[in-house]
Amino acid sequence: MIATPGHTAGHISILDTDTGLLVAGDALTLDGTELTGSNPQFTADVDQAEASVRKLADLRFDTLLLGHGDPIESGADQQVAALAASL
Repeated sequence: MIATPGHTAGHISILDTDTGLLVAGDALTLDGTELTGSNPQFTADVDQAEASVRKLADLRFDTLLLGHGDPIESGADQQVAALAASL
C-alpha cells in the first residue's frame, strides 16, 4: 500500500510487485487517451496530488488500474513518469 494523498487526505494506491500491477484509484485518471492526475475539481489538495503522481512515477509496474478510464495494460510506468515530468 502506498499513501497517495491529494484526491482525498487518506487516499492510497496498491502495488503488486509480483504481477507488475498498480491500482492507483483516483490518484490518476485517463481522460480519453490522455493520462492525467486527479481531477482538480474533485481534489482536496492539488499540490499533494501532484506529489503523489511523482511518487508513483518512481515505481516499476506494467499495468495500471485507474478510478476513471480504461486500464493501461502495458508500459504504464513510462506513461506515469512522463506525466510526472510534465507537472
